[in-house]
Amino acid sequence: MDKIKKAFAVLAHCIAVSAVAAPGPTSARSVHMWHPAPAAEWVYGEVTVEKSVPGSYFATICFSCGYCGIQELYDGKKVAIFSVWDPGDPFDFKARPDSVDEKVRTKNLYAGEGVSISRFGGEGTGGKSVMPLDWKEGETYRFAVHARQDGDYRTAFTGYLFRDGAWFKIATFSTLQTKGAHAVRGVYSFVEDFRRTEESRGQVRRAKFTNYFAKPIGGEWKAIEDGCFTADRNPIMTIDAEVVENGFALTTGGDTENKNIKLSANAKTKVGPRPDACSALDALVDSKQVLFKSNDSVEGVKTAVYRIPALCTAPNGDLVAVCDARHEGGGDLNHARPINIAVRRSSDGGKTWTEPVFTWKWAWNDNEHWAGSDPSFIVDADTKKIFLFYNVWESKKRHGVFQFYVQESADNGKTWSEPRDISSDIAFPEWPFGKRDSEGGFIFITSGSGIQTKDGTLLHTIVHVNDGNALFGSDDHGKTWKPFGKPVKNGDECKVVELLDGSWMINSRWSGGGRQIHVTKDRGKTWESRYDKTLEDPQCNAQIMRYGKALLFSNCKSPSRRALLYIRASADDGKTWTDGLCIEPKGAAYSDMTILPNGDIGILYEGAGYATINFTTVPRDDVLKAVK
Repeated sequence: MDKIKKAFAVLAHCIAVSAVAAPGPTSARSVHMWHPAPAAEWVYGEVTVEKSVPGSYFATICFSCGYCGIQELYDGKKVAIFSVWDPGDPFDFKARPDSVDEKVRTKNLYAGEGVSISRFGGEGTGGKSVMPLDWKEGETYRFAVHARQDGDYRTAFTGYLFRDGAWFKIATFSTLQTKGAHAVRGVYSFVEDFRRTEESRGQVRRAKFTNYFAKPIGGEWKAIEDGCFTADRNPIMTIDAEVVENGFALTTGGDTENKNIKLSANAKTKVGPRPDACSALDALVDSKQVLFKSNDSVEGVKTAVYRIPALCTAPNGDLVAVCDARHEGGGDLNHARPINIAVRRSSDGGKTWTEPVFTWKWAWNDNEHWAGSDPSFIVDADTKKIFLFYNVWESKKRHGVFQFYVQESADNGKTWSEPRDISSDIAFPEWPFGKRDSEGGFIFITSGSGIQTKDGTLLHTIVHVNDGNALFGSDDHGKTWKPFGKPVKNGDECKVVELLDGSWMINSRWSGGGRQIHVTKDRGKTWESRYDKTLEDPQCNAQIMRYGKALLFSNCKSPSRRALLYIRASADDGKTWTDGLCIEPKGAAYSDMTILPNGDIGILYEGAGYATINFTTVPRDDVLKAVK
């Protein structure tokens, strides 16, 4: 064990020494406390400055790709800072910000209000965010850093500051990280004299770094209680470190003496329970909630698999989430197994949810085998009604024939009407409605969400497998339903959105690793079609919706894998798209989105292996910033 500790101390010394530029012999020495944290999704830490002078940096959470903390600038102004390195040599003290190819540079994905963004050089290169923060000596400041996968080779790091009783998101930067997990790694803290003068060498800087916690990827929060005291190459020994309550203190400059933790020595502190601010991180938007999980029960009925999510915001602002409750296996409707539609509601923006219930219990007995699948919503803002559509299959008497039903709710999803058969109402003469799927009648309403257009029309999509797409809807707020125009060739599961000029656009899954696009300017009578290779897609259902003048699109951003769930934005009605924001770096599949009452975005999606259906929220600025 002693050999391991010694090896760790040497490694920590080498890394921490390299983390900052080697100052001249006239400056105070930079001192560091290395914290052996696991590769983490989250890291939390606190800093309390006891003595500062102009030109001081109290870095609270430093890691292999960046750092954050507080500074007192040369002129005495005080700021918070969060920076992330470009790939390359972070110890290149001559590096220029413009020396890195734009394709591999750190990308700024988000900046909080009042935060300035720039590039830095001189100690490697990268992206830097700075915000005014009039911090005080003797007061404690709390920081957190979050890591998430951003595509196959990038990691997005977000820095947070706890202020005014809540977490403030400083900035998010995405950087290339090709080795190891997409995580916060190599955690340490430091005190630095960046003024580096004879006068500054004689001035004392001291801070306590306390209550460090890390949340390993896929694990639970753990206190970080071990440390190793290191310093830069400056030989001056006016430095010290010591164990304090819940952490460590670092001191440099003036007449400081190394009386406590010796340089390169390991030390251990005792950290108490997680502070309230750290616990509050669990509720941040980077976290997801599991709303449905395989083998859980609904109304006492055990369900093997939950699939096919749909999400809407009710007229009163409640959220309504539904999905297939596939009781005896994961097969689709044509596998002739019992399926019902399960629903949960939230009245607080998705923080808490009601217990799941069924919108209707379809009969499954010796005489009849009914099942309903592929739920979707349309919300009528005028009548304050929610319409819930799905496909129905009776496998005892009409095996192989798809039927189409709708339920209504006039109380924001609390109760639902008896299902109404609209199969004959929405039949297109060009398609073999009422035929068995083996006879070409594989026709179904797409799951997810339809829309209400600007003129009040309720509009939805329907699919003829291996043939194409079509639109149906209502001009009388759901009293009657009918086809619109004619079908269009080449399409599968799809969604419709209204463009700014009033046109209707279908965005459909299709072969080839991209998406099929169809646009009509005359309510479906004629169509213009194109194939969009820029919207990578593995032939999976997706969601497209309008947000003001922008379009939002959620899908698995991969030509072949059901993984890497992203939300992307377009400012030109789908002609071009942003790189987007990664919501789920692991397995994912179908998704649906809605706009929350506070303007943020809620997304409901299938998790890895179809084992869960998850919900999370995303701040609107995280997605829309790039198209403003």
